[in-house]
Amino acid sequence: MVEHDEKLAFRLLQEHIRIMGKSVTENEGRIVKYIGDSVFAEFKTPESALLLIPTPCTLFPAILS
Repeated sequence: MVEHDEKLAFRLLQEHIRIMGKSVTENEGRIVKYIGDSVFAEFKTPESALLLIPTPCTLFPAILS
């Protein structure tokens, strides 16, 4: 994608980071670090981590339209 539209790729990456950051903190998590487009996070409980899963999955398709 970067070869075709660098600005769009950067905007999508920024939106991805924003959505993931918000989702992690809303579910009692803490971002440890970013690795490219990956987010390494830790949570207080395993249940908190599992609660995160649906949120980004529903928000990412919206940013592509």
